[in-house]
Amino acid sequence: MTPDTIPQHGEAILIMDSRSAPAIVRSHSTCESWNRLYKLDNLYLDLSLKIDESGPLLMGKLLTPNPLEGRVRLVAENQEVLQDAELRAMRAWHFRVPAGGVCRLEMHLGGHSFVVRSLDIP
Repeated sequence: MTPDTIPQHGEAILIMDSRSAPAIVRSHSTCESWNRLYKLDNLYLDLSLKIDESGPLLMGKLLTPNPLEGRVRLVAENQEVLQDAELRAMRAWHFRVPAGGVCRLEMHLGGHSFVVRSLDIP
């Protein structure tokens, strides 16, 4: 399945991206790092990319008052699953990601699936 054939239902909606904020508002020392906030139906995903000496680190947290459990996985353009983790409300997770690519996140929560497309990794 190519990224264009992923079902449209459950697509995450980007509502904030720190790269479009004025430089005075950003708290990162490198312009390659970013913070994003996505809306997934009635909950939110706080997603950050930090670049450190070990390479890119993708961090996320599901923001919801309800106890939810599921899985999150990072998928490469060639459909290879790069990383997979347990997903719980208000609990952070992180993935070391390969530099210089485009990936997507797939989240599966209690029978619902959400996709965050086109995560560009510098």
